[in-house]
Amino acid sequence: MNVIARILVLLVGALFLFLGVGVWFNFDQGLAGFALTVTEPLGRAAMRADFAGFFYSIATFCLLAAWHKSRWWAGAAAILVGFAISGRALSILLEGPAHGGTMPMLVEGGCVAILLFARWVWSRD
Repeated sequence: MNVIARILVLLVGALFLFLGVGVWFNFDQGLAGFALTVTEPLGRAAMRADFAGFFYSIATFCLLAAWHKSRWWAGAAAILVGFAISGRALSILLEGPAHGGTMPMLVEGGCVAILLFARWVWSRD
C-alpha cells in the first residue's frame, strides 16, 4: 500500500507541477484551459505569481509527502486542493454552474481522495 500511495501522490504532484509550468512558460495556452485571458503585464505577472504559486505549492507538498511518506505534507496538499474545490462550489452557489466546470472539480476531488488515502496509509506505519 505504501508504494501505491507514493506513486499516486507523485502523480498528483506531477499534475500540479505541469500546471504550474504551463502558467509560467506557456502562459496563454496554460490559462486558456481555465477560460482565462490576461493581456496587461501586471495581470500576467500576478497570474504567474499567484496561480502558478498555488500549483507549485501543491506540487511541492505532494513531492515532500511522497519522499518522506509524510501524512502531514499530504494533509497540507489536500487542504490546498480542498480550498480550490470550495472556491468552485462557492462560484456555483453565487453564479450557477459554469460550462466545463464539472471536470476540474472531479479531478480535484480525486486528488483530495488520493491525498487522504496516502494520509491513512502512512498513519498506519
